[in-house]
Amino acid sequence: MPITLEYSPVPCKCGKPARRITVPVRNKRGMRMVSMDTHAECVTDARFIAAAKRLDRFHERVHHLAAELRALPADQCSLRAGRLIEFDIDTVHPDACTVRSEIIPTATVDAYSQRVPIHAEPRAMKGQSVKALLRDLVAAAEPVLERLARAKDRGDI
Repeated sequence: MPITLEYSPVPCKCGKPARRITVPVRNKRGMRMVSMDTHAECVTDARFIAAAKRLDRFHERVHHLAAELRALPADQCSLRAGRLIEFDIDTVHPDACTVRSEIIPTATVDAYSQRVPIHAEPRAMKGQSVKALLRDLVAAAEPVLERLARAKDRGDI
């Protein structure tokens, strides 16, 4: 007898019923729980199995890219004031008809005795390099640095 999925109903662009479920995604560094939308009604459904395998491969690449960001030498993470720390990569949650493919690079700006989380714009993961992600995170840090510098000049921090 097939195992039925426990789920929350969610809309899908195609108009067909979809379900949001949380599944374990494994990789060489461990496991994390990830939500996904599916039209499948059972974990033995070929569509569910194919989607789960794609999710595993996608998150293995996400973990690898995040590990490369975290391994950057401190001198490459320097900003005009402070530095970038605590790198990670979030993912964009697609509907049940769309294959997960987009990432959101994140980091924390550590400047003027403050820590502020930032994120770069979402983008397709395919073709991304650590150099490009770092460049975009540095650009995303600029408005934060300006705001912190003004706060420091006013004596607020």
